[in-house]
Amino acid sequence: MDRRSLYNQFLQQFPIESLGNMTLEEYSNLNKDNSFCYWLESKTYDLGSIWGGSAYKFGIFKFDKTPKQDNPKYSHDENYSWSSRLGNTSEEAFNNIRNAIIRIANHARNAEWDEIEKINDLWPVTTWKIAFLYSNEQLLPIYDKDSWLVPIANHFGLSDAKKHSRAELYNFLLEKKGKKDLYVFYDELLAIMEVEKTKAKTKIWLFAPGENACMWDECKESQTMRIGWDPIGDISEFKNREDLTKALQTIYNKDDASFKNDSLALW
Repeated sequence: MDRRSLYNQFLQQFPIESLGNMTLEEYSNLNKDNSFCYWLESKTYDLGSIWGGSAYKFGIFKFDKTPKQDNPKYSHDENYSWSSRLGNTSEEAFNNIRNAIIRIANHARNAEWDEIEKINDLWPVTTWKIAFLYSNEQLLPIYDKDSWLVPIANHFGLSDAKKHSRAELYNFLLEKKGKKDLYVFYDELLAIMEVEKTKAKTKIWLFAPGENACMWDECKESQTMRIGWDPIGDISEFKNREDLTKALQTIYNKDDASFKNDSLALW
């Protein structure tokens, strides 16, 4: 199934007009196929992932085994566990969650990203996944700020991207999308992130070729990299870092100095 068809299938299953009548059982159950939460995380995976992490990202969830925890941040009854800040009972907690979902959906339909930013009943990734699904495809199917939105915005040249709100990052990236099809642009962003991930794994070494880079031309021409410390001589003759440290202490007449960083750089 292509992504646009999947998007429409979700809306057929959970139309915005029906959200006010959604029950706790419909929101989170163990049958999964008709669970709102299951659709958010699994069935619409191709519309942006919020996979993994704690089930508390949904605010409340139905369990098959009673959670073993004494954390006051969480509460549970015989069927459900939820974030305590949402209410004293599962019904109260879900009522707050459902109201939040309705607000998110309505703001998303009107592209009011700043208003969505103010809603904190659910985890941000869950909030923005819901926002995308009710946005009439006006939003991007990317939900994690630090791992995705910020690196992509940096790629497109937004200065201090990390200091910007999600709403600001979405608006910036949507400008970059222009008139491109949403999912074509989304695939481009996924490709960009693959490159960024590769860059993150690459080790970068700082090379200082002499004072004020005085040896740069010679190093470039000879295709060599050099290290100074002429008094040390040939560093390949040292058997270990400890011998380097002793040599530095002797040469510079500082028996008590650790030369920790210098010996490490040389070694």
